[in-house]
Amino acid sequence: MWPISKRLELWLVMGVVVAQVVVLVSMIVLDAAPLVFGERIKLQTAPVDPRDLFRGDYVVLEYDFNRFGPGSVQGLSSSYDQDWFYNDVVGRDVYVSLTPMGDYHIASGAAVERPPAGPYLRGRMVSPYRLECGIEAYYVEEGEGRRLENLIRQRRLLAEVAVWRGQAKLVRLIE
Repeated sequence: MWPISKRLELWLVMGVVVAQVVVLVSMIVLDAAPLVFGERIKLQTAPVDPRDLFRGDYVVLEYDFNRFGPGSVQGLSSSYDQDWFYNDVVGRDVYVSLTPMGDYHIASGAAVERPPAGPYLRGRMVSPYRLECGIEAYYVEEGEGRRLENLIRQRRLLAEVAVWRGQAKLVRLIE
């Protein structure tokens, strides 16, 4: 093996450190992109009853587009076959088109292809008939969880979401 000069060794170590910093910074920037560049929209929440003693006070949020069958997704077969469903549907990305309706947006369709225009969410089928978009949990101050759950059951709570290229970040809850 040829001896490596100290200068070259220093440049290699600095290069590795810089590469690691670039990777970490890019992960943070990509994660925050919807908050910086995204369009702010409101979504109507739906009731669900969460219970978990280990997570502290949090609210599980459900939206009307979280639950649907494969027949309602454009590009997926409507026939139900257990093996096909688990092999082809679970884990698949689904795009939910959003349309304004008064103060908030509603889902106007779901497809396996990204919509050409308008705001949309990219979600993943995590189980039969269940789509998750990464905006289904919101941590709150101690003692606030029960009150917010009651507002959700009364359909009086909106979620403000920043959406950018299908990626969504939950900003806040609005009463």
